[in-house]
Amino acid sequence: MPKLLVKIIILLTLAQSITAFPTRDLKIFVYTKPGGAIDVFVRKFQSIAKNYTDQNILVVNKPGAGGIIAMKHLIRQKDGHTIMAITKSNIGKLAGLRKGFSLKEFIWLSTLVVDPESLIINENGEINNWDKFVKARGRELLWCGPAIGGNDHIMAIKIWEKMNIKGKWIPYSGGSKAMSALMGKHCDLYVGNPGDVIGKEGLVNMAIAAKERMSAPFEKIPTFKELKIKGLEQEVMWRGFAGPKRMKK
Repeated sequence: MPKLLVKIIILLTLAQSITAFPTRDLKIFVYTKPGGAIDVFVRKFQSIAKNYTDQNILVVNKPGAGGIIAMKHLIRQKDGHTIMAITKSNIGKLAGLRKGFSLKEFIWLSTLVVDPESLIINENGEINNWDKFVKARGRELLWCGPAIGGNDHIMAIKIWEKMNIKGKWIPYSGGSKAMSALMGKHCDLYVGNPGDVIGKEGLVNMAIAAKERMSAPFEKIPTFKELKIKGLEQEVMWRGFAGPKRMKK
């Protein structure tokens, strides 16, 4: 058989296998309740991805245990039609497990977004600027955020250590509830990403963990380095997708 014909057959076979997928609805597990940052991210992805397939793309929220519940559901899937939106916070939760499963249970598919960590305040609250924050570090301030052991919690601990301050972490079931608590003045500070303040009345970024200032609309936010706090230039939150190790390729 001529080599050219062999190549054409191979290409046609590959094309057929590609167009045959997906054969049914696609699912994306989200480890938070609706409204959290990762949930919003996935739903934006869903609105774009639906233009590339005739099958439905379903967002399935499986909150609990900082992502452990969603990950346990994911590793039982093996048909190639289910993936999970995963973040750096999930890695922290896995690292804290003494037994169970590990990073080897997953196929890491992509990283789509990388954002610097940010220290967020309520401009109408008691701690509404950097000077007041520094002056208040002798007492225990309330820091609100998602589950214990996640990326934002770890970032808060690093700030406490760098600045030799006291802090108490108040965990909520998701970022949206924690930000609502800050808006209601039930806590003093929130750790998240710069874009978290968009649409949240009264919430502003006070400092970002980056080497340089960000571009608009966040160009006025100083970095921790500018504020004389060194060693926080590489603190980021990444978001992407992973699949179960046994998923069909």
